[in-house]
Amino acid sequence: MLNICILGVLVPKSGPFYAALNVPALIMTVLQFCPNPKQHAQFLEALMRVKRDVCSDLLAVLAFGPQVVLNPASQILLHYYPVTDIGKSLYIDFLRLV
Repeated sequence: MLNICILGVLVPKSGPFYAALNVPALIMTVLQFCPNPKQHAQFLEALMRVKRDVCSDLLAVLAFGPQVVLNPASQILLHYYPVTDIGKSLYIDFLRLV
């Protein structure tokens, strides 16, 4: 069912369509009304199998979502997309700048 909702019928040069643009709303709904973090992870993992840029959808949830979903969305974002090596710099280099 999720494949049909997210992918729909793909036409090669059609661009984004309505169902794919509503993925942040689906994420907000799951994060708001499902209290179990395991269900959040299951939904996001299923979504990652179908859609490539789930990170941008999570950022949209963080930017425009209600206060209730900000904490779970940020936890999921940092769990699945950790910031490890930005700009090939070391933590020590950051301390020298401060």
